Amino acid sequence: MNKFVFANMRFDPQKALDPITILADVPSVFYVHPSVSPNTLQDFVAWVRSAPGRVNYASPGKGTTPHLNMELLAQNHDLRIVHVPYRGLQPAMAAVLANEVQLYLAGYGAGQGHLKAGKLKALAVGSRQRLPALPEVPTAIESGFKDLTASNWFALAAPAGTPAAIVERWAAELRRVLQRPELQQRFAELGLIPGGNSSAELARQIAEEVKIWEKVVRSARIDPE
Repeated sequence: MNKFVFANMRFDPQKALDPITILADVPSVFYVHPSVSPNTLQDFVAWVRSAPGRVNYASPGKGTTPHLNMELLAQNHDLRIVHVPYRGLQPAMAAVLANEVQLYLAGYGAGQGHLKAGKLKALAVGSRQRLPALPEVPTAIESGFKDLTASNWFALAAPAGTPAAIVERWAAELRRVLQRPELQQRFAELGLIPGGNSSAELARQIAEEVKIWEKVVRSARIDPE
């Protein structure tokens, strides 16, 4: 994303780094204030269509993952929804809790306490499968939005040119650790999905996502900073 959001990136991640493996995927939860009438993502989108330009959503800043994920949804479904950027996760979460904005995308860990207290509603999750921590909340795909995923993932990478044997050794050891039952249980409690893909698979994923986000940034006319 940053390749297109920032004007003076000092390096190209695809050229400067050799991907090793994803450690964890952090799917976004589509959080809304309890006073928002829709209870499903499909109904929320219909609501936005019925009031173009009058419904808004928060992000932790322009060009961040929540911002661009919502831009992708808006572009794919011709939605006029207002982006309200804040300075970080906590101010954005405070805004949806105060009903200053109607929607915010964030990980389960950021909102789990507010969900349990009834201060937020979860319309959907951005993973391909339901989260064990939120088994009653459908995925966006289940909600009728084919291939819509929304998440942050965290991976390890090595400097470009690192010998393949070293990269593969790192990947193999990390896969072994990520398969530990106690780690998988803790990840599930936090709303995280363990990684463990190969270096080649991660490189392909990055290449595919670069194409998506370049198109989103260009279409949204997000000027590089």
